Amino acid sequence: MRASPLPALLGLLAALSPSTLAAPADSVSPAPSAQLATRESALSMGGIRDLRCYNKMEGCKYKDVHEDKLTENAQQLCESLKKVYAEPGWQGIGAHHTNKYWYAYHVKVVWVPHCTLPEGQEYQSIYKPEIGATCYDTIWYTWKNCKNNHGRGGSIRIGCLEYHLNIINGAEVGMEYCHNLPFDNSTTHPDYLA
Repeated sequence: MRASPLPALLGLLAALSPSTLAAPADSVSPAPSAQLATRESALSMGGIRDLRCYNKMEGCKYKDVHEDKLTENAQQLCESLKKVYAEPGWQGIGAHHTNKYWYAYHVKVVWVPHCTLPEGQEYQSIYKPEIGATCYDTIWYTWKNCKNNHGRGGSIRIGCLEYHLNIINGAEVGMEYCHNLPFDNSTTHPDYLA
């Protein structure tokens, strides 16, 4: 007996729905929702792989980052990258935003070395790296699945792009031991996966 392709098709259509890809910040609730489940399933269907969560570092403070704050800041960061496209050999781009609570949200996107695009594809969008997934989706997915390191962040690959997310609180900004997380002196740790 053959399995019906209908559930997979319905899941794909839900993932492509504009309402599931970029919810306005004021409509996001800290409680889990069907929309978030759809976002996570959309990403799991795509080319996302190599999720890595950053280590906690001695001397750095840790506070949980709440979903509504992450949503607001991730959307602003991704909007700033909306017109950026990457191609083989691209060096990468970074953006950061500090909110009113002095949490600094850092996003860095780099090209995976030696990665090639499918034939006929010349570039990959940072804002919409793959059908059914956005820059915001990748940031949210990383945060959601690295919560055991108190929102410190991690990295994830989608297609030929690797997205890095790091969040530090205001008391750490400029501190010798925390100021360059995660891009220079951090490692990753599988135990921090949620």
